[in-house]
Amino acid sequence: MSTEQPTPDTEGVAPADNDNFNENSDLSEDVAKLKADLASAEEKAKQNWDLVLRTKADAENLVRRAERNAENSAKFAVERLCGELLEVLDGLDQGLQLNLESDEAKKVAEGMELTQRKLLSVLEKFGVKAIEAQGQPFNPDLHEAMVAQENADVAPDTVLMVLQKGYTLHGRLLRPARVIVSRGPVQKIDENA
Repeated sequence: MSTEQPTPDTEGVAPADNDNFNENSDLSEDVAKLKADLASAEEKAKQNWDLVLRTKADAENLVRRAERNAENSAKFAVERLCGELLEVLDGLDQGLQLNLESDEAKKVAEGMELTQRKLLSVLEKFGVKAIEAQGQPFNPDLHEAMVAQENADVAPDTVLMVLQKGYTLHGRLLRPARVIVSRGPVQKIDENA
């Protein structure tokens, strides 16, 4: 008996193709690398797309802001001029409050009234509007209280008298109305209590 092991009969059987096995292994590694590269490229593309969208939104916001600033610049470019013209209007108001009796003085007053109306009309064309204050509740955003007077006939914090008219320019305060405001009766402190 021989102790030799029988050798398989390899005749007619093709030898194992180690090169093909290595090729398949290399192909799998290449596919895995390509998939990783693709995932990385897709992530980078997504980041770039997000950046493009944010940049586009920022550009649109910048354009809107520039348009709004240009519009406001055009609207409020005359603010200083209007403020100066209000002093002229104040002078006309004061002149018209004088009680003049002579015929010449009445003619001068008529001319001042016409000038005042024309000046108000021009200011209104540029967005200046007078603030209605007389009899209105005191509003610190529009009124400047010069004096507070006790008055039982009206509710507290009501404008009793306008000392100087206030104006807005396109809704923005140009000058507050200077007013006298009512206050409630002052309560006396009872010293005996």
